[in-house]
Amino acid sequence: MKKQKTSYIELNKIIFSIIVTFFCMMPFILKLEVPKGLYFNNNNSFYQSLHCIYSSFEKFDLKWSLYFIVFYNFIYNSFKEKNTKKQTIIGILTSIFLTEITLIGKSFVINNSLNTLYIPSYQILKTTIIGIGYFYIYYALYNRIIRININIPKKKDQSKLLKIFDKHQTIISILMIIIAWLPIIVIHYPGVASGDTLDSLAQFFNQKDLCWSAKAIILKNNNVILNKHHSVLFTMLFGFIVKIGYNMKSYSFGMFLFILFQTLILIICFTFLLYYMKRIGIPTWIRILCLIYICFCPLISDYTIAAIKDTLGTILILIYNIFLLQIIRNYKSILKNKIYIIVFMINILLTLMIKNNS
Repeated sequence: MKKQKTSYIELNKIIFSIIVTFFCMMPFILKLEVPKGLYFNNNNSFYQSLHCIYSSFEKFDLKWSLYFIVFYNFIYNSFKEKNTKKQTIIGILTSIFLTEITLIGKSFVINNSLNTLYIPSYQILKTTIIGIGYFYIYYALYNRIIRININIPKKKDQSKLLKIFDKHQTIISILMIIIAWLPIIVIHYPGVASGDTLDSLAQFFNQKDLCWSAKAIILKNNNVILNKHHSVLFTMLFGFIVKIGYNMKSYSFGMFLFILFQTLILIICFTFLLYYMKRIGIPTWIRILCLIYICFCPLISDYTIAAIKDTLGTILILIYNIFLLQIIRNYKSILKNKIYIIVFMINILLTLMIKNNS
């Protein structure tokens, strides 16, 4: 008798998963747009709705079978365990909210309004079917998320590699970043410039013919083209380093010196960030993942070799956020530390001065 009951429950789960899977496939194979050139043989609203749905399906493709296999496995495993009443209510409300946001977004992408969801009236049934699909996708995701267990290893359980990294984190971080960034720095020698970069150099070296910002604004003194279109601090710092390189060898070498200076600042700041994460007790494996991201994220390395104010500005904002976090964690002791407050104020001033929109 018990076997029969278990088999019956299992069969219900399979049937439920199959039905839900079909709905979950709808957002991917059923277009929300109103099909063009629809022709109806009669005025029956239900017939028009079905015909609209039929005309909105993508052409049959083998990927439909793949969708079914993936979604069936996903749905079946997501509804294995029962939720508590509280979990169910939160899951349903969250899924409804996300579904509504998704449908509104899709409608605005189509015609910048909500009309696609209910105009003409035969769109309502199609919108409902797609909405049910999104609801179950989000609800299944919710079920998976609330059952995730993250086991953070304790220090005594760390492997030898983690212990080595933990002990020599600063040296390892510096070496890894240099090794990861060095090929990019060499390939793009002497560095990457933009229109703003060249304009800053033109301002510093007083080359009015090459300074487009001087032509775009009214200068108080026609003999002075240095202006606030770009950060004056960045312009002076950049120009000063390039001039040192020019006096030693060439403008290109000066540009390369600035990229080296910028790279050094980035390495120091990222190393300090990892050190701070260690100090506040962030697990070793998370710090390693952050280091890997810093080393191999293309955006970070691209900005490293770009002589633009945004790179230094971003680093200053990163340091500013570390200061804020430290203040939140230890505000009583921080407020008594005058040196900390002075350094924090210097960081704020530099952030304001390196980018006009800071």
